[in-house]
Amino acid sequence: MIAKGQVIDSKTKEELPQATIIVTDGKGGLIEDGEKTKADKNGNFTIDVFPSDFVTVSYIGYKNKTISIKDFSSDINVINLEYNKKTEEVKNIFKGNRGEEVDNGIMENKPIQWYYWASFIFIGYYIYTKYRK
Repeated sequence: MIAKGQVIDSKTKEELPQATIIVTDGKGGLIEDGEKTKADKNGNFTIDVFPSDFVTVSYIGYKNKTISIKDFSSDINVINLEYNKKTEEVKNIFKGNRGEEVDNGIMENKPIQWYYWASFIFIGYYIYTKYRK
């Protein structure tokens, strides 16, 4: 069976290009030989599934959505993803078959500590005096 869909933002109704679609179990966990695909630039996708499967749709900055294939119609199904306002709450997207976890992609912007600056200055001065001759 082939499932067709389009991934859009739930509020703005804009297409979400390159969204990830993975065949999963009902809890969003990967199936051993799970199919995986990406949506095109308009958010459209097609994926091979069994009638008992689920698909989990993910997009950076949005909450994942797991949908039963039983809920799909034969036409293109519109999948609304909700924007995740609190990116700090985004946890591991999927757990692999061996229990490995995917990075949640959150980068922290931390200032450089004073002792790093002190070591840069010390090393720079040492190199300057050594090669000044």
